[in-house]
Amino acid sequence: MEKEQAAKLLDKAALICVSKHSGQRDKVGEAYFQHPMRVAMRCATAEQKMVALLHDVIEDCGVTAEDLLAEGFPQEVVDGILSVTKRPGESYEEFVERAKQNPLGRVVKLHDLEDNLNALRLDHFDADMAARYNKYLAARRSLQF
Repeated sequence: MEKEQAAKLLDKAALICVSKHSGQRDKVGEAYFQHPMRVAMRCATAEQKMVALLHDVIEDCGVTAEDLLAEGFPQEVVDGILSVTKRPGESYEEFVERAKQNPLGRVVKLHDLEDNLNALRLDHFDADMAARYNKYLAARRSLQF
């Protein structure tokens, strides 16, 4: 992908991320869009960053793969987003294994888990968070290269 096209699509991905997650809060009360932004900052390539910025919009915001293709995102990027979108009825382990099969999805899911595991930003660490933390650690081990 050309640098100029990548820059335009990154801008578009950031705008979609912020607008679609507008008003959403994470488990500690922060604006949710900050999570995909942090994940994107960990990524190396423009395509990884696009997937990171948009990794929750299909699952959480009613956006479709067709919407993203219509916005001009390449099939490779949309496939990466789909690989990190949990399907109804899919176990978490199946989901992680599927993400692992896509080169973009694997990198983005790994960075997503790293951000989710950042316990330094958590005010409290209850039993539910401990269980989630252990689930994310196991998934991260599975995804590592």
